[in-house]
Amino acid sequence: MTLTQDILIDPKVRYAVVALECPDPYIPKPKGQTLYDILDRSKKRATPSPSIEILQQNVWLIPLHTDMLFLIHLLAEASNANMLLHILFLHERPDWIKMPPDAPKPAASI
Repeated sequence: MTLTQDILIDPKVRYAVVALECPDPYIPKPKGQTLYDILDRSKKRATPSPSIEILQQNVWLIPLHTDMLFLIHLLAEASNANMLLHILFLHERPDWIKMPPDAPKPAASI
């Protein structure tokens, strides 16, 4: 599967919320097919920018103007590991409502 052949992206899209579906932690994954392995291989192929926002350990807000290449490698690595990747394309950066309002921010880098 290639991103350009199978996914038609509106040229006005600027962000993607990306969620890598984590497998059951009680079921062992083969070596090289964990969330961290997929991220490590993707980062070696395309360095993610600091503008990627980490929403959860396996969920990111990726600005496409700086990190499309990283998204493509993440998609390829997830596909090779038979892990499901959910992608929601957005025209604008979301205006999150944080509850509770004083909750700490997640880790700063991917």
